[in-house]
Amino acid sequence: MRNSINYNSINYKLGQNIAKLRLDSGYSQQSFANECGISRAYYGRCELGIHSFTVDRLKLIANLLNIGISDLFIDNKGNKL
Repeated sequence: MRNSINYNSINYKLGQNIAKLRLDSGYSQQSFANECGISRAYYGRCELGIHSFTVDRLKLIANLLNIGISDLFIDNKGNKL
């Protein structure tokens, strides 16, 4: 069975928000996955919402991006996901 992307899910929206923040910080997907201690493939599936980030991983991501964990849930227009 092939994983499908649910573009309306919170996992997808969160993953896309993290992807934008990652890119804005100058990280490639590979380098960021390395910093997170996970494979690039798994990290990419998290950005697509196919897999979920754990709370511990979200805390690490926020720390890497020098933002609060709650900021991961706010889009670039200031709206809550």
